[in-house]
Amino acid sequence: MNRNSHKVGGCRPCSLKLFKGFRFVFGTGRELRITFYIGLFCLPMMSIGQMTEGTYNLIDAEMDTVLVQINDGMIWNLADIGSLNLQAVNSYTVDQVVFEVSYQGSVIHSQSEGVAPYAAFVDISGDYEIWQPVKGTYTFEVDYILNGTLQGTDVFTITFINIPYGSIWDEDNGTAHYSGEVAIGTTVVPSGFKMAVNGKLIAEEVQVQLNGSWPDYVFLDYYDLLSLSELKEYIRKHGHLPKVPSAEEVRAEGLSLGDMDKLLLEKVEELTLYLFQQQDVLLRQQNQIEALQELLDQKD
Repeated sequence: MNRNSHKVGGCRPCSLKLFKGFRFVFGTGRELRITFYIGLFCLPMMSIGQMTEGTYNLIDAEMDTVLVQINDGMIWNLADIGSLNLQAVNSYTVDQVVFEVSYQGSVIHSQSEGVAPYAAFVDISGDYEIWQPVKGTYTFEVDYILNGTLQGTDVFTITFINIPYGSIWDEDNGTAHYSGEVAIGTTVVPSGFKMAVNGKLIAEEVQVQLNGSWPDYVFLDYYDLLSLSELKEYIRKHGHLPKVPSAEEVRAEGLSLGDMDKLLLEKVEELTLYLFQQQDVLLRQQNQIEALQELLDQKD
């Protein structure tokens, strides 16, 4: 594509091509935009990922050497080299290159360069100042200017990570993290799980966070509690309590600590209801015994 084929009047591309304007950039980095609108109002169009006006290199600012040519959306590991700078190489004649760098939606740096090499974070005749980015995605907007008139603009992003060499783990504020699965003492993590351990674990405390309801529903009036005779028949037929997995199922599939704790609490609460029922029976029997005792005492 010809570098001017997408511009009207030396300005950014316009959806209706009825837009003309100029941008004057002073040596201090301050700028004045004067825009003339003819006919209909239109908005300039700039999409992230436009890299047609120049090429860009990531610089090792300690060695003052090129590390890699930059592509839009590239990822760079700061654990390899973290003292950086960025160089723009113009593809046509300009006398000024203006950089604007944004991070997390805010402009954090701007730099105007009038002499090649054009560096986003300052250089003195190729001796590059050190820029040490943090992890995250940075957006770079680079304006190419000739005689005070904007010739073209590139916009691209670079994402920085920090993964030590030979490691798949990342670190934030003293916390190591990894988005994949972890296997300890084995090489296989079953589908649907994040960690598999073939061996024993020891911990001072383990907290399991469950989704769903806790078994307090057992104490609600509408809870369908089996009678003791129904429970006895179920155990006789199946060999285990209702909802509790069989020994064969546990051997084949293991068990979930969180689900099992929830189930055990449900059974404890059901036992509590059975105790209440038995207490009611005992009280009725005690009242009957006391009434019979009174009758016997009266006959005596």
